Amino acid sequence: MILTALSDIILFSSESGEYASGNAAELILILFSPLFINKCFYWVVTIVSISRYFIVGLLIHSMVVVIPIALIIIFSVITYILLNRFNSYIYALTSANEELRHKEKLTFIGQMATSIGHEIRNPLASLKGFTQLQKEKYVQDQKYFSIMEQEIERIDLIVNDLLLLGKPKNTQFQKSCLKEIIFYVISITKQQANEKNISLSVEMDESIPLIECVENQIKQVCINLIKNGLDSMDNGGMFKILLKHELKNEISISFIDQGCGINQSELNKLFTPFYTTKGDGTGLGLIVTKKIIEDHQGEIKIESELNRGTQVEVILPVVQ
Repeated sequence: MILTALSDIILFSSESGEYASGNAAELILILFSPLFINKCFYWVVTIVSISRYFIVGLLIHSMVVVIPIALIIIFSVITYILLNRFNSYIYALTSANEELRHKEKLTFIGQMATSIGHEIRNPLASLKGFTQLQKEKYVQDQKYFSIMEQEIERIDLIVNDLLLLGKPKNTQFQKSCLKEIIFYVISITKQQANEKNISLSVEMDESIPLIECVENQIKQVCINLIKNGLDSMDNGGMFKILLKHELKNEISISFIDQGCGINQSELNKLFTPFYTTKGDGTGLGLIVTKKIIEDHQGEIKIESELNRGTQVEVILPVVQ
C-alpha cells in the first residue's frame, strides 16, 4: 500500500487529469480479514487504507479521494458489525458446547453413582469395622490403623457425594429459617475455626423471611463453603458470613475468607468434576454444592483475588 501511495503521488502530481486509482483488494481485505485472518490485521488494513487516500489527496490537492475514503469507512463499519455478530455467535456455540460437556460429565457421574455407590458402601462398612477391631487388638500399630481409618473416611465421603449427584431432584420443599441454619452450621465448624485461630463473624439483616428449601441440603451447602474458606486460611484471620434480604424474592448468603485466594485460571475450573486445589480434596464438594443450589433455582457466584481472599455468594429464592 505504501508503494501504491508513492506511485499515485508521483503519477498524478505530474498530470493534470483527475485522480483515478484504487484497488478492490483493499475492500476485500477489510471485509474478510477479521474472519479469516484476525481483528488486528483488519484494523491495520482499514487505518492504512484511509491514511493512504488521505495523504495522497493532500499531496495532489484532489477531493476525489473523499469517495474511496467514504467507501472504506462504510465497509469498515459493516465489517465491524458483522465481526461482533460473528464473535457473539462463536461465543454462544462455545458456551453451549462447554455446558453440554459439563452436563455429560455430571450425567456420567450420576449413572456411575447409582450403579456402584451402594455396592461400594457395603464392603466399606465391613472394612471400617474390621479396621477398628484390629486397632483395638494391635495397640502398637495405632499410627497405621489411623491412616487406614482416615482413608476409609475419605472413600466414604466420595461415595456420599457421588450418591447425592446421582439422586433425582428433590422437590419436597419446606419453609425453613436461614438464620437457624447458619447458627447450626457455625456450631459445627466453630471447632475447626478455633484450631486455626480464625474468628467467625456473622452479619444478618433484621428481617429475613422463611424460605422454601430442603433444609439438610442447604446446611450441606453452607458447611461445604465454610470448610473451603477455613481450609484456605492457614494464617488465621476473619471469616465473615453475610445474610441479606436484598430483593423481594431473594436471599443472599456471602461467605468471605481471608485465605490464599484463587488465580483466574483455577477459578474457571472450580466446577469441573474431580478438579480440586486442595491436596486432600475430592473435587466433588463444589459440584454437589452447585447442584443443590440449582435444584433450589438459585445461583452461586465466586470472586477471588490471589493472596487476598475469596468471596462466595449464594442467592436463593424465597419461594420456589
